[in-house]
Amino acid sequence: MFCSNCGVEVEETDKFCYNCGHKLKVRGRISKSAGGEVEKRVSKAKSAKSPARGKAKSKIKLKCTIQGMNKKFKPNGSYRLYSLGRVSLEEALEYLRMMPERGDFPPKLLKRIKNMEDVCVPHLIFSNTYTLTFFTSDGESIEVITEDFTELAGFKFKSSSAELIAVDVSREEAEEILKDFFRRVERIKELKLRLSPLQLSIMTAIENGVSNSRAMAAVTGAGQSEVKDEIKELLDKDYIKLRKKGFIRKKYWYELTPKGESILARDRRKVEKAVADDDKMLNNFAALFWMMYALHVVPDTITGDQIVDVIGEPPGEVEEVVAVPEDMAYDIDVDAGGDGDDGGDYGDDGDWGDGGDDGGW
Repeated sequence: MFCSNCGVEVEETDKFCYNCGHKLKVRGRISKSAGGEVEKRVSKAKSAKSPARGKAKSKIKLKCTIQGMNKKFKPNGSYRLYSLGRVSLEEALEYLRMMPERGDFPPKLLKRIKNMEDVCVPHLIFSNTYTLTFFTSDGESIEVITEDFTELAGFKFKSSSAELIAVDVSREEAEEILKDFFRRVERIKELKLRLSPLQLSIMTAIENGVSNSRAMAAVTGAGQSEVKDEIKELLDKDYIKLRKKGFIRKKYWYELTPKGESILARDRRKVEKAVADDDKMLNNFAALFWMMYALHVVPDTITGDQIVDVIGEPPGEVEEVVAVPEDMAYDIDVDAGGDGDDGGDYGDDGDWGDGGDDGGW
């Protein structure tokens, strides 16, 4: 049997193409193979009573991948990733219901997991710009994690210090989290932003004289390497530009380009309006509003108390950004290639190479 969408060969018992995620027309009766057991479990799950079941609708499709399982969702401990293509919310819920139960785990694999050996437990991953991951180590419970949202369906995914929290939930609760994830991503997509929440926070910091990537990471809760990757992308898109001064102890800082200023202003207006209409949207842009709160540039339509009430205090010490502004104005370990400067004094302070402001060499 072949997928009518992409042409790859599939099993007759497969409900979706493992390559592109296309819904397949199952021929004949479901066999008693492992795949048949999975299909049976999905059918059983679909018929179970649930107050929210049957109301799951979304216009978007997200990329879906699995790991730690074969294409029939049988746990095998492998780190190999299988793409299930782009899926709708309804399809995503069916895949979630196919997550392995206790009896699906080979005894040897359960033993290896218990002994903390190097194996991959079953993972189900949904992503576009944002990522939501479900995994189980024993089939009895499901753990959920996301780096992009502080809260989904009432569950907190980041601590007050912005550390990620893997939430242990029931299968019914996992479905509610998945539905809320799709809703949030769809709502953000409807805003038609050019910048991600982290990029918005980085450019807001630069706009307010902060170029230190370590401080940006501390306030937003992102990793410093992630911040640097985003900075590189912003440079490549000509949204920001790099400046430097000094020959020996170089100092680097970033500035917004006219293009970047325009895009930042437009995107931020859209976000601020969305949050003013529904303050739960603060959770979708936590990095941006933590940064704005730390820099004391919170818009008039949103109060600092409102930010703290909904998403909590910034993950890093606010003083890291505001107490030593001179240190926060520069970045280190910067790839300075392609900034267009050819040496000399790049500021107005007479610094010609020693990093000081005394006009000396």
